[in-house]
Amino acid sequence: MISIMIVEDEPPIARDLKKLIKAIHSDFEIIACVNNGLEAQSFLASRIPDVIFTDIRMPMLDGLELIKYLREHSINCEIVILSGYSDFSYAQKALQLQVHEYLLKPVQKSQLESLLHNLHNFISNKKKSLQQAYLKNLLTQKPCSFDFSIFNDFKYYVMLLCAGSFPSHSLDYDSPQRFFWEDLNFDHSFTTLFPTESELWIIDGKTVSEKIVIFSSFDSSLNTSSKILNLTRHYFRHSTLPITCVLSHPITAINETGTLFKELRSIMHKILVLGHSQFINLNMPKDSTSDYSNSVFALDSSDYNRLSQLIQKGRKSDFRLELALLIQSWGQNHCPQRWMDKMLRTIISLFQDFIPDRKSFDLLECDLQLNDVFAVTSDYTLLLDNCWYLFEHLFQLRSNTFVPDESIELIMLRIDNYIVAHVDEFVSTQTLSDMVGLVPSYLSKLFRDYKGMSPSEYIVHLRIEKAKELLLKNPAIFAKDIAPIIGYSDPLYFSKVFKKKTGLSLSDYKKNLL
Repeated sequence: MISIMIVEDEPPIARDLKKLIKAIHSDFEIIACVNNGLEAQSFLASRIPDVIFTDIRMPMLDGLELIKYLREHSINCEIVILSGYSDFSYAQKALQLQVHEYLLKPVQKSQLESLLHNLHNFISNKKKSLQQAYLKNLLTQKPCSFDFSIFNDFKYYVMLLCAGSFPSHSLDYDSPQRFFWEDLNFDHSFTTLFPTESELWIIDGKTVSEKIVIFSSFDSSLNTSSKILNLTRHYFRHSTLPITCVLSHPITAINETGTLFKELRSIMHKILVLGHSQFINLNMPKDSTSDYSNSVFALDSSDYNRLSQLIQKGRKSDFRLELALLIQSWGQNHCPQRWMDKMLRTIISLFQDFIPDRKSFDLLECDLQLNDVFAVTSDYTLLLDNCWYLFEHLFQLRSNTFVPDESIELIMLRIDNYIVAHVDEFVSTQTLSDMVGLVPSYLSKLFRDYKGMSPSEYIVHLRIEKAKELLLKNPAIFAKDIAPIIGYSDPLYFSKVFKKKTGLSLSDYKKNLL
């Protein structure tokens, strides 16, 4: 409900306005009717309404003085002035005080209907934005003070979704998860699963793999959580990436979401298996932990010794074969990502004893690169290819053979020239990787070092610059004409990208050119 206070010194007018508001819109609630500004100030000490309808000329404290008081004390509510005076000076002062509307008495029903409709949309959107900002702060553990009254007294659930792998941090460059969520238009399409009376927020997680869904429900029964989880499973039935989903138990205090999110991420870390979708409902005892959460995987001594000997002898091909067999066995046994990560870090650490220049071996850098590997790896079949560049580099350190910086620069220049020549075509990181024989994650890292941005960011940059050139030549040109010239099939998508990169809509950018 949207709360209203009426400040009016003529009781018949206040009564009529109250009746009219109730008759027009059921989502508005009159929480107070007072006679003047001083009575309004007294009421505001205990509760802040969403909207204040106020007369101007009143005894004790008039409407304009009341509005000044509200602004000076940062009391955030919408103001509607009702006045029997059409004097321009009143309207001018009202506008200076940033009121929402200035209406002349007697208010016509059609005017009030239109006003209430606009207020409802405006306040609902503003409240949604405030709620979203607060929840983001909670989820990131940022200290914040907030008015809990903007949330209703419902039960709340938190759902954590992960597409593909579960990296410890996000990549600065391309990853399949980033495009996955964008292609789904997830933040919009997923909302259709929920009843219209449900409050719903969709927030980006700590990494590009994650989405957090927070929703309300009148009912906290097992049936509700099971229904939502089944709908979620159905939504992702044709997903191009495996989905891991953990649905929380219901909570009554919205400020518990931060702690709950931390708990869900811990569970996600334990259970996620590459290439395998899971939908976990913590409201069901058998789902409180996944089948894989309590499993323990480790390199046995024979694997450890065999890999160590192959590194010592520099037998790179045999090492790759052994690693491939290990990864294959991990896949067959549904080894969770966290254990694979741990075993691969153990294998990487074997190299430090056989590298002549120990200073050139940076274990922390290797750990970061391994995280990048998992970030772009959605199943076991891709893991070997995606991590091999890292082991290739370690074998180079072992034998003191390096790819010269000049060679890397020539490869990056070749990619740069190819992107420039084909900027109006679909060019993926995979296409570029196949062209030069480097895995996508490593190629993106090298290109970022070379150009300061990932290949996909560079493509967008070139396209927007080309769009600016076209607009400079012809400011009257439409988005539908620009989009296909620079490589976008959807004019609406091009317009969104243009605004995101320039900070201006296409129409505003055109105005600045005139």
